Amino acid sequence: MAQPAGTEPKLGVIPRVVKYGFGGIREYSILLTDRRFIFVLASLNRMFLVAAAIGGAIGAAVAGPASRDASSKSMSYIFNDDAETLAALPNGLVIRYDGIRRLLLKKYPADYELVIDYVNEAGKKEGIRLQLKVPDELDAEARSMGVDRKSIMRKYVTDAQATILRALPPPVAARAEWKF
Repeated sequence: MAQPAGTEPKLGVIPRVVKYGFGGIREYSILLTDRRFIFVLASLNRMFLVAAAIGGAIGAAVAGPASRDASSKSMSYIFNDDAETLAALPNGLVIRYDGIRRLLLKKYPADYELVIDYVNEAGKKEGIRLQLKVPDELDAEARSMGVDRKSIMRKYVTDAQATILRALPPPVAARAEWKF
């Protein structure tokens, strides 16, 4: 399907990544175009802070239901809206490929982390660390077919890697690090 003049082609989507921080848990979906990553905020969960204050099993009981992913809600925006509209959404983030200084996808004992060091449009060096998380609906579907969680996560990560490589310009893709 031909793209209208002046629009960025949507080359891929990573449906769910999570950023943990002092302001709570932020879940994003990432749209990859031919020029940039566009992080669309799927949910912001400040219940994590309450759970941490409460602690233990009670905290887990409070935070668990409150932290269900909202990626399916944000996915409709990603497929229906143009890249400029998504980039302008509040609480989102845009990282241009020409500003990327380091891109690393690595395995930790419990999860996989995507690290992006970049120079923003104002020329300031910044970085972001995100954990890749399988969307709940994909996890449930695969588990119903008898696939174990480790295999589900591994497939999600390799699909994310392929999506990133398909979108990045060759010089940036050549510098990307994959440690898993």
